[in-house]
Amino acid sequence: VLGTRHLVKVDYQPGHRRPLTAGAAGRTILAHLDPPPVPVDDPGRLAEIRARGHDYSHDELRAGVSGMAAPVFSPAGVEAALSVVVPVSRDDDLTTWLPALTTAAHKLTARLGGHPHP
Repeated sequence: VLGTRHLVKVDYQPGHRRPLTAGAAGRTILAHLDPPPVPVDDPGRLAEIRARGHDYSHDELRAGVSGMAAPVFSPAGVEAALSVVVPVSRDDDLTTWLPALTTAAHKLTARLGGHPHP
């Protein structure tokens, strides 16, 4: 969903592909796949993401963009990551979205009949 309150926006098109190892959403999914399907440079970071329940990225997938993501689970395991992305000029605003982001990810998980990763 594209925001409407600000002039500067981040617009990822449906179907845009990114590596799992880069960006908050990809790493959030990767952190919950065991074993990881791709080589991982920093397994400790994936463990931190699992423990924290979300991830943050800054200038990784697109210059000038920060993002935050939380995992969504089905009974089969991690299904997706729900994310919020903003221009780096609004990076401070990003953390204010964390409670809503994690709540929404938990609600989607419940609707899918999944359970958050222990």
